[in-house]
Amino acid sequence: MRVLDTSGHTAGHISVELSSGPEGVVVLSDALTHPIISFAHPDWMPAADHHDPQRAAAVRKTLLDKLATDRERVIGFHLPFLESALLSAADHLTALFPRSPCQQGPAGGAHQLQPPPTANPEA
Repeated sequence: MRVLDTSGHTAGHISVELSSGPEGVVVLSDALTHPIISFAHPDWMPAADHHDPQRAAAVRKTLLDKLATDRERVIGFHLPFLESALLSAADHLTALFPRSPCQQGPAGGAHQLQPPPTANPEA
């Protein structure tokens, strides 16, 4: 078990890394506060970053890079799934997560977390 300093969102905020052998999981707590924006725009500083918004943004970037590089699973308090997620680095970071019974679409496997579709003004 290892404690990660993820302060910025709030003073003294921590995340916890648990590992056994080569696999691990990081309990993010509130380090990532939005299931889309925190991944796509970690440098944005929402009003929820009460303590030190600049540090919170820097922590999000560093944390996402670490998680994608180390291929660690995450559990986040503000993520829309109850199982752990696996991050992947491509052009940008996206969350990959196991299928849950409440999700629509093809059965089995992992899929990318996508933002909701934008409204078509011509429809």
